[in-house]
Parts: sequence; C-alpha cells; structure tokens
Amino acid sequence: MALERDPSDSSRGSTGGGAGVGTFWLRRGEWKRNLSVVGFACIVTACCIGVKIVTAYIGRGIWSDMSASDIIIATLFYQFSLYVCVRLAKRGFTLGELGVVCHAATALFMETINMTRMKIGILRTPYIKTYRLPTPLLTFQLALMPGSLLTGFLLSPLLYLSRHLAQKPAYRLRFPHEKPMHRRLLALGFYAGALLVCGGVVGLWARWCLGSRDPWLWVVLFLLDGKYTYTRPALIAYWSALAAISVAGWQRQLSRARRHRTYVVAASPTPAVSSALSDHFKLHASNQPSTVTQMMDAADHAMPVLSVNARRKFFHALAVIMFIPGIAIDPAFTHLSLSVAFAAFTFAEYVRYFALWPLGASVHLFLNEFLDHKDSGTAILSHFYLLAGCAAPLWLEGPSEILAHFGVLALGIGDALASIVGRRFGHVRWASGSGKTIEGSAAFFLSVLFSATALAVTGATERFSVSKFAATTAVSTVLEAVSMQNDNLILPMYGWAIGTLLGV
Repeated sequence: MALERDPSDSSRGSTGGGAGVGTFWLRRGEWKRNLSVVGFACIVTACCIGVKIVTAYIGRGIWSDMSASDIIIATLFYQFSLYVCVRLAKRGFTLGELGVVCHAATALFMETINMTRMKIGILRTPYIKTYRLPTPLLTFQLALMPGSLLTGFLLSPLLYLSRHLAQKPAYRLRFPHEKPMHRRLLALGFYAGALLVCGGVVGLWARWCLGSRDPWLWVVLFLLDGKYTYTRPALIAYWSALAAISVAGWQRQLSRARRHRTYVVAASPTPAVSSALSDHFKLHASNQPSTVTQMMDAADHAMPVLSVNARRKFFHALAVIMFIPGIAIDPAFTHLSLSVAFAAFTFAEYVRYFALWPLGASVHLFLNEFLDHKDSGTAILSHFYLLAGCAAPLWLEGPSEILAHFGVLALGIGDALASIVGRRFGHVRWASGSGKTIEGSAAFFLSVLFSATALAVTGATERFSVSKFAATTAVSTVLEAVSMQNDNLILPMYGWAIGTLLGV
C-alpha cells in the first residue's frame, strides 16, 4: 500500500549506526532524548515537592494552597508543554513567549483537572481550585480550547501519516497513483475522529460538569438568553459577515496579485504541502480568463501592493470593529465566542500544517501572505496571538470593564497606530538598534487613552480612574517600545495585570 514504509528507509536506518536504529515512529536517539526529558522532569518535580515540605517544616510554607498532587501534576505538565512547544514549533517562540504560552496551558490544564476532580467523590476538595469562577462559561472554554488540543493529540497518528504521505515524492511510493486517494482517506478519518472526540469524549465531559445538562441544548438556550432574544444571533451574523467579507476580499486580491508577480514564499512551505501547492497552481493556471477577468486583472495590476505590515494591521483594525461591540454589548457571549474562534484556529492549523485534504494548500497559501520575520517556526502563530491578546483580558474575568477592552484597544488601535506613525513620521529611536520610535510610542499612548475615554463617555463601559488607566497605558507603552517579544501576546496580559494591581 502507499502508506507502507519505503524499503530505502529501512536501509538508511540500518546503515546509520546505533543512532539510526529504532522503531518506525522513533529512532533510538529520539528514545534517549525523550527518556532524558522525562528523567529531568521527574527530578524537577521531586525538588518542588522537597521545597514545599522543607518550607512547611520551618513555618515559611510556600504553595500552601496546593496539595502535593497539584504540584506534581502542574510541574510535570508545564515541562511537557515546554518540550512539545520546542519540538513542534521550532524557532516559533522567544523565551518569554514560550513561558507565557506554557504557563497559560498549565493553568487551563489545572482548571480542567480540578473541575473534573470535583465530580469524583473520593477526590473532591472543600472548594473548586480554579483561577476564575467555575461557571458554565469556564466549562465550555475548557471543553473548547484544551479539547481541541486533545483532539490533535488523540488523532496524531492520522495527522503524522497525512504529513508523511504529503511530503513523500510519488516515485518513492509503491502505488503512486493511489496517493490522492490515501490522502483523502486520512483526512476523512481525521474529520470523523474529530467529530467522535468532540461529540463523545469532550461532549460527555461537558455534560458531566454541567450536572447532566445537555451541552448542545445549553448553547442553544444561551444563544437566546441575551438582553434581547435577537441580540446574540445578531452578533453572530455581524461577526460572520465581517469575517466572510474580509477573507473573501483578501482571497480575491491575493490570488489576482499572484498573476502579476513571481510567487515567492515568505516562509518556505513545509514539505507536507509542497506537492499540494503544485497541484493547486496547475488547477488554477488551466482556467482561461474571460474579458471581464482580464479587465479586473488590469485594474489589479495598477493597484499598489500592500506591504506585509499593512496586511497584518488590517486584521488589527478588523479586531476593533468586531470585538469592541461584542465586549460592550454582551461580554459573556463574546467570552464564549472567542473560545470557539480559538478552537477553530487550532483545527485550521491542523489542516494547514498536516496538509489535510482538501483545504491544506489553500489555507497555507492564504496565511503565508501575512507572515513576517516573527513567524519563523513551523507553526504559524500570529493569528493565535492576536486572538488570544484581544481575548485574554476578557477571559481573565477581572473586576474592571475597561480592562476587558484593553487587549483590543492596545492591539487594534494602539499598536497599529504606533506602527503607522513610527514608520511614516518617526525620527527619534529609543535605541540605536531599535526599530521603535518615540513618535510611535506617543501615538500608542495617546490613542489607547483617548479610545478608552471615548468608551466611557459614550456609556460603553463604566467610568474609571483616568490617572490610573493612564499609568497602566504608560507602563505598557514602555514595554511595547523596548520588548522583543510578540506584542500581540505580551502587551494585553501585561497591561491587564498592571491595571488590576493599580485598581483601575
């Protein structure tokens, strides 16, 4: 069959010395590396338990609100997250971004564990150990976000085979003509498995945590439980229309722009999608343009081509238009909707990275047009960062309404204007080797402060202390100017934390 291991692979494994001998999935060197990581993780976990015991004995206990099992689970999972992110998203994280992502993953995992523990009598604790109120919204977020990652983990053999088959040249397969059929079967198997995991394992867990209430029925009732019956359906229609128009418009513009230039991949396509890309272009090249199409091509050829930075800032502006009304009108429903969007992004990345039929190549080509030097890893994370940055202050469920908007204001307005003003009018740089300017930082500070004040004046949020919010924005402005981390991920959470500490 086309999925069998190529005979030459075995010969290379047998001639590559001891490090080349191993199983189909992992060579001996990989086993040694994984065992070393497991051993190191166990040592770190034992040290953490030792620190808890010693500090408790001398009366200076730390982690007093965490049991030994909490410490073991948290430390092991945090190190597992570090290892997975480093291996699967090579060169995709800075050290700071890696720490933030793994801490967030560990927090969500611990909330999932503790929500589950409360449903088991012998493991039940006096109170639910979650960082936020244990409401149905939290249950659904845990079902959607960790659930989407669990789906990829459980179906990883199918994803691995899809990527392996897509990147292998047809001439090395025993039955080359069956390659398209096997790719379709693998994709269909993944889609069916995803439905089974989401509707079965994750769905049953959500029903269990909701006290045997049907989660699907709960969503329908929640959809009609807004301020007015039509409020939440109207928000869905509004978001869907904006998303559809934006994606369709960019798809048309980008596909026609490719007719007038040699296609250069900003970040080299993964081998898994390379063969799919060639088929994609052959299919579109065979279509003969009509007279109307030729006229539109001529118009497109005369239009200026937007830079990558301008393309990316478009989605920052789109985030403002989409999320500000939702957070102001119905923050609870927007909370759930952003969790759904994160899960959808996760599945889209599965489709792209593992070249799943039929949309793998198309998704890769579309996202590739918006990459810059920060997207140097195997995974494309910018859209995850933008969504998570806009949603994080809302997901963290702080006491201040204006801080719930901070992510959207900082990224959609402040960061975008800082980039535009800095590039066009910036002259005084923060440092000789820095790309950030004083003028851009001033634009960031003033635009965020003005936008927040406008929200309060129009009644979209409650009144707040302008001086404290200005201090929060000023500190965030300095971080934006000097930090080398991804602004989309770091700025909103940092600003929310500072604002919460100052009591905005």
